This record gives sequence, C-alpha cells and structure tokens, in this order.
Amino acid sequence: MNKKMTDPLESTTAVSVLSAHKYGSQWLAGWVILLGNVFLFASSLNCLFRWLSYGFAWDAAALVFSLTLALLVYFFAMERARIASLNGRLLFSVSALLVWAVFLPLVMRLAGLQ
Repeated sequence: MNKKMTDPLESTTAVSVLSAHKYGSQWLAGWVILLGNVFLFASSLNCLFRWLSYGFAWDAAALVFSLTLALLVYFFAMERARIASLNGRLLFSVSALLVWAVFLPLVMRLAGLQ
C-alpha cells in the first residue's frame, strides 16, 4: 500500500521537473529575444541622437539599418502569430543581431565613414 502511494508522487515529481525545465528554457529564450530587440532599438536610438547632434550621413544610415532590423525582430520574433516556433523566433532574433554586428560597419562605410 505504501508503494502505491509513492509511485504517483514520483511520477508527478518527474513530470513537474520536466515541465519546469521546459519552462526554464522557454523563459531564457524569451529573454534573449526581448534583450536582442531592446539592443537593436537602443542602437537605433543612439544613432538617432548622434545624427541629430552631428548630422553625419553615416549616422542616418546606421539609424535606418538598426531601426529596420529592430522592427523586423519586433514584428516577427516578438509576435507568436508570425513564427510559431520559439526556437525559430530565437534563431531569427540572434540572426538579426549577428547581421547587425557584421553589416553595420559596412553600411556606415558605404555612407561615407572613413
């Protein structure tokens, strides 16, 4: 009788541990997506203030590039209706950050930065 009492508790505990692990990975992926989006919006805000202060064309180009990526991440990775998979949304967000890091210097050089 004691054996029957502990089996449901053990299976419930195992299920709760698995669901907690799944929730933990979803929580982390959600935060990575959110922080990536905040980083891109902050970059565009920084470029906006630099462009308004100094008026350089490369700051305007960086503003447009950063804001475009931030809006793409906002509308595709933050909204669950666009990309249903959490891993797909995470991949999209991290890819946008990598595209920003690789191509922002190129965009600014094309706009006249020396």
